[in-house]
Amino acid sequence: DILAEARGYGGRLLVSRESVDGSLYDTWLELDDADIQTPKHVFDQLVAKGVPVTYARVPMTDGQPPKLRDLDQVTDNVRRSVNESGVF
Repeated sequence: DILAEARGYGGRLLVSRESVDGSLYDTWLELDDADIQTPKHVFDQLVAKGVPVTYARVPMTDGQPPKLRDLDQVTDNVRRSVNESGVF
């Protein structure tokens, strides 16, 4: 979706940034396909570098509040990560 939007604006994406004083402002960000990665892409790169990470995805959207079982799943994933690695 982001790539399609950027292509529609000549390789630019309108983003909000925060200034030093905390105020928000909009600015155009120049980007191409190589600049955009999904969480899965980032995870795969970390694994390829030998970083000991575990990928866990819990789908949540901003359109509805998370269900209790979603929060339980996130908590379980964090707890499991700490138990396996001792690091969070």
